[in-house]
Amino acid sequence: MNETEMRRAIDRAIDTGNTEEVERLLDMLPDAEDMPTGFASLIISKCKEKNIMKKIKISKIGIAAAVIGLSCVAVAGSALVKHYSLEHGNRYIQVASDEDIDQKELEKIARNANVDTHDIESGNVMVADTIVYNSVAEAEEKMGMKVVMPEIMPNLELDKVEGCILNDRRKDMYIIYGGSETKHFGITLGYEKLEKGETSVTTGDIDEGTLDSYTSAKGYKFDTFIESGEGGSADIYTTHIGDYEYSLVFEGYGKKDMQDIVDSVDLESYR
Repeated sequence: MNETEMRRAIDRAIDTGNTEEVERLLDMLPDAEDMPTGFASLIISKCKEKNIMKKIKISKIGIAAAVIGLSCVAVAGSALVKHYSLEHGNRYIQVASDEDIDQKELEKIARNANVDTHDIESGNVMVADTIVYNSVAEAEEKMGMKVVMPEIMPNLELDKVEGCILNDRRKDMYIIYGGSETKHFGITLGYEKLEKGETSVTTGDIDEGTLDSYTSAKGYKFDTFIESGEGGSADIYTTHIGDYEYSLVFEGYGKKDMQDIVDSVDLESYR
């Protein structure tokens, strides 16, 4: 097993919470003898801390639900939804509502879009477990969601397919392609319906000052931004159409290559 394969194997074990497998893999590393006991558990703990507050939901009366990492949150009903987005410091904020929201209200929502472990432990949030699938086809069948693939697909191997289902009104699927030390490609698909009068807020990390937009050749307007972490930087293109949020994630790609792939996406089936 080479270094790249080792890293991916460790990542998969961390994602599934398999501490025994993480420790087994770490023991295979040259400097494993210097690692403290329970190091795998520490990694998983830090991973969960890092991913907290990836997505939250708020309503007129405050925080309604939240997620950790790849978990889903509950909403209900159906409404004609309008979508807004803004950058707030190093946070990317998306707001969905059936009402008009002005800039002042958006900034107020952004300031209050916060959740901590107390909210989770007190039961103010509802969490759904992440499910690992063997293929995109299996995830589509089990989750009842059809993934639109770009007509131009990167020549990379499928690395991971995960998803979560809270109920038939909130689902999220995450697909990652790898096989290259320098390039990775991901597709994320979210589905939710809002009841009348409910506001949904999603927040994630962003490199400050990078929020922009791109309109594809087929006319879809994407928010674009960069998210950096210890493993590198990713360029993200995300849009809403119908009840779906569709995102493409690139690592190690040039601007033209990314835009060619985005231009090849036809999302009309989500309307």
